Amino acid sequence: MAWEKSPPPPKPASSALNAAARDGRRSPISSSSADQRYLSSKCFAYAVRGNEPWISCQDMDNLKHVTAGNGLAKNGDLCDRRFKVLPKGCKLGKFVGEGAANAVFEFHLPDGTHLYHQNTRLLLRVAKKPVQDDRPKFNYIEQERYYRTRIRPILGPHVLHQELVIIRDSGIIGAINGYLTRNDKKRKPKFMGTTVDQSDWGFLVEDMRPDGEQVPYTPSIHHATENDLLVEFKPKWLSQSPSAPKNAIRCRQCAKELYSYVMEPDLEKPTPTMAKPCPLTLGRDDGNRVRTESAHRLLPLLDTLENSEHLSATLDVLRDEAAFKQLRSAQEENDRVGPLNADKSDANFSLAMTLRDCTCFAQISRRANPSRKSAQPLKIRFGDFDMKSPSFRLDYWRGVEEELIRGGFYTADWLYYAGSYYRPPTKCVLELSNTRRQGLPEVTHIHDIRADTKPTIGSTAVYQGQKIYNVNTDAVKLQKCLEAHKTAAPGPTADEEKRLKIRSSGVK
Repeated sequence: MAWEKSPPPPKPASSALNAAARDGRRSPISSSSADQRYLSSKCFAYAVRGNEPWISCQDMDNLKHVTAGNGLAKNGDLCDRRFKVLPKGCKLGKFVGEGAANAVFEFHLPDGTHLYHQNTRLLLRVAKKPVQDDRPKFNYIEQERYYRTRIRPILGPHVLHQELVIIRDSGIIGAINGYLTRNDKKRKPKFMGTTVDQSDWGFLVEDMRPDGEQVPYTPSIHHATENDLLVEFKPKWLSQSPSAPKNAIRCRQCAKELYSYVMEPDLEKPTPTMAKPCPLTLGRDDGNRVRTESAHRLLPLLDTLENSEHLSATLDVLRDEAAFKQLRSAQEENDRVGPLNADKSDANFSLAMTLRDCTCFAQISRRANPSRKSAQPLKIRFGDFDMKSPSFRLDYWRGVEEELIRGGFYTADWLYYAGSYYRPPTKCVLELSNTRRQGLPEVTHIHDIRADTKPTIGSTAVYQGQKIYNVNTDAVKLQKCLEAHKTAAPGPTADEEKRLKIRSSGVK
């Protein structure tokens, strides 16, 4: 995007416009008084005409497809398409949260007011500077077109409200980076040092936090009031990966959770059984024990909370939300081959991966309300639909799938280390399936590594019909994490156990 300085606005012709210019309402990018519509005493809308030097040709073409009301003329030209503008003097409010690619903040207009959409306050969401040099710069206009043309048709009213906002010359990016730098040591280690990228655009997004003064709740719930709370989680892969082994006893996400637990052992990290619900429990009508327990994994420590029975009933309703069925169907329709067989040019596969990385936001009441007949959540929305680029991400997705297969994370019945067997700490719907795999149980053999060595996946061996995977990780730390899952393995015979012990210094 070009960084050309906008021409100064012409002098206003009327006393009313002179007053507007004096109190700061005049747009630094507006070309005429007809280009703006005041939204408050300090915010206005800017009409894109199609000849702005600071908007690239590609972005201008995408803007023609970002329609709202009568914002697109029949001939495809921009027709007075208006966008909110943040003026100079906006102030940062609370830091709401951040991910690997973006950060979200409250903000105030210069007069202290907020912007709203249908009585819901709007937050500012901005993209971070790419950490790797080969990653493309985040394109807000392209993302907005994707959101409107590919995402909203799938989930309709369940999609979190999002709109483009012009932040050019507002100074808000500098304020955000100043905050992130000053508070860098308070951030999660994986986000330390990251900053927001300079841009003329940002996103205004719907604030899903409950109204009212925020109060402490649990370590996993960051936004709660006296009456309501916000539950956030990623639904992930709502169906099995098409390129997963046919004899898998774990779905893609449960296998990935086990992978992270084994390859990056941490006593402070919750076990996969407590971290997230198995995605195969969401939006399904068939019942099983894993599905019943999913409420506890949506809200850890549920049994210890006040009104836990009401909360559990509400989370059960959330788990059965019809939007999850729509999301699952769209994931399946757009990816029928899986990461191992996908093509970098396949736009449908890109959409499937985008849908697998969204976030569910659910407002729920902390206590039963006699005026409401059910435990229905107050509001459910899905967000974080940033378009994925297979040309930059497909190699990573394939690599993860290959390691899940080669390490036995999809298929291993047991973990083995130093003469002891451990049940993998997962509770996947597939593990409780009535269809039991034929043959001997599969085993992932854990090998210890030096402190300065990266975890790796070794080769796979087959001995007398039994498949053995080899994984090299911090076994001493992992053993402490797995202590509660230690058990006697029913499968291997004495000869097989002897052979496993012999292999402790085998293939790595």
